[in-house]
Amino acid sequence: MEIPKGFETVQGNCEAYMEAVIPDGASQVQIDETRKAFFAGATIGYELVMRVTVHDDEEKCMKALSEINNELQNFVNKVNSGE
Repeated sequence: MEIPKGFETVQGNCEAYMEAVIPDGASQVQIDETRKAFFAGATIGYELVMRVTVHDDEEKCMKALSEINNELQNFVNKVNSGE
């Protein structure tokens, strides 16, 4: 899968996210806190994937990744439904 230009780094993804969600006229505090939250989420996401993919057992690894995917999809579905 080819990564789109600008999305090769966490910073690139953060910039795209911030452009999409931060309203015009947002305070510097809101901008700074959004960036910190994005990087915190990226960090824990990376650490979580690294922890579950160290298994020698491919089936166990794939099950763990599937569970992470399900959890994230459930969150997106709740947000999209207004919860």
